Amino acid sequence: MMTPPPVSSDGYPRGVGSGERSNFLNAGIGFNASYNDNLMEGGTTSPVSDETYSILPNVALMRKTPRQEELLHYNSGFTIYQNRSELNSVTQDAMAKYEYRFTPYLTLSLTDSLMQNSNAFNQPNPSAGGAVSGSAQSQPGTLLFPFQKQLANSTNAGISYQYAKNAMLGGGGSYTFLHYSDLSRVTGAYDDNTAGGTGFYSRRLTPSQYLGGAYQYFKAVTHPFSSSTITQSIAVFYTIYFDRTFSLSLLFGPQHFVSAQPQFPLFSAWTPEMMASVGWQRRYANFAAGYSRVVRGGEGLLGAYHTDNATASAQWQMKRTWSSGLGGSYAIFKTATPFQGTLNEGGHTLTGTISIRHSIKERLNMEAGYSHLHQSYGGIPQVSSFPDSNREFVSINYYFSRPLGR
Repeated sequence: MMTPPPVSSDGYPRGVGSGERSNFLNAGIGFNASYNDNLMEGGTTSPVSDETYSILPNVALMRKTPRQEELLHYNSGFTIYQNRSELNSVTQDAMAKYEYRFTPYLTLSLTDSLMQNSNAFNQPNPSAGGAVSGSAQSQPGTLLFPFQKQLANSTNAGISYQYAKNAMLGGGGSYTFLHYSDLSRVTGAYDDNTAGGTGFYSRRLTPSQYLGGAYQYFKAVTHPFSSSTITQSIAVFYTIYFDRTFSLSLLFGPQHFVSAQPQFPLFSAWTPEMMASVGWQRRYANFAAGYSRVVRGGEGLLGAYHTDNATASAQWQMKRTWSSGLGGSYAIFKTATPFQGTLNEGGHTLTGTISIRHSIKERLNMEAGYSHLHQSYGGIPQVSSFPDSNREFVSINYYFSRPLGR
């Protein structure tokens, strides 16, 4: 049995061109230059623009045996602003995953992701960022301050057990945090941490159809202004695999939330939770899209929000040395506690990136692209005055690869 996307911690595959690789070590270095027409600083009469330059060493390791799977991606470097030197920063972007199969039917997986002064909008190629997820609670959230110093980390653990030919149980836990280095530069945003757990039952109805149920619990806390949001949901999901690389998933159920803020009465309510996602992968192209409607807390915002979130990504290997990428997301945040609207007005975020990549030589490639970010949040002046930011980027990357034993 496969673990259906609504209860899987993995996103839809993104790579094209050569299929899945294993047992290799990659390393390299990249140089990136970009122009941003709005750094979203706030308190100015016109948008502040600047050029940035980044030097980004990177390493990737993938090793697989019949019982274990190890995956590591690490990018680190320096980002330099030509005019606003106070924004210069060290950047880190890392992901580690370990999977162990106790038996052919019992699997444990551990994943950790770290981002320091790094997010989907300021990457060398934003369309190569995080994969589209089929989980309602794992959709990407807001991108409030892409040019400010911040630290985010997400840790996940999961276990799945196929105890019968057509039946599987599983569950897991997660912890994430977001920390801004200087909250005075991000007025209206807050540090936060979120912890939660999930459990699911999945039944294979036919070789290509899965039906199941899932329970989810999450608690988000903001600080230094203390608020908390607790959500619990019980949902039914359905997944159909038209083939091993083309699937459609649906999830629906009730969700209960409790929101607590100082000087306000406790607020709780029921609301529907829903999700739909699709993934399609071929050797030279892939596409993934997801939509979710849930109540969430944290992510730099204060209080609880009804969120509608849509994401999509596509990759296309046009020729042997040419490929292109397209990605975007749209998120709407509406306060779930109307009497607290003066503190958490909500808003929306729109992102989009298009890029093209060319392999100059076997170990040398070049990328170029354009990204657009639009944000509107009434309680955050840094993004309310000038909500649009455009970014053009070009990068040159050198890398080498070697196999790791057999």
